[in-house]
Amino acid sequence: MRGGVAFGLTTRGDPQHPFLANDYGGSAQGLYGLFIHELGNALGFLTWKYDDAGGVKTFYDENIRPTAEQQRRWETDNDPGVVFEDCVLGRMVR
Repeated sequence: MRGGVAFGLTTRGDPQHPFLANDYGGSAQGLYGLFIHELGNALGFLTWKYDDAGGVKTFYDENIRPTAEQQRRWETDNDPGVVFEDCVLGRMVR
C-alpha cells in the first residue's frame, strides 16, 4: 500500500482470517466492499495464485493481476482484491 489508511488486511501467514477495521466510518455498502476486497486477497493466497513475500507482489495467475485501468481507478492498491471487487461489484465501493 502506498500512503493512506488501511481499512483491511489479509496476511499470507493467516489468509483464512482477513481483518477489517473495527472503526471504519463509511457506509454499510463500503464495509461490504472492503470484505469482498479482502476475500479476493485471501482467495489469491489460499489458491497459491498470489504471494507478497518480502513485500514483493508475485502473481502466479495473470487473471488475478489488476489491469492498468483497474490500477488507475484504485490508485493505491494493486492486489487480487482489486480484481475480485471489480468482478463482484463492478467498481470500487467505499
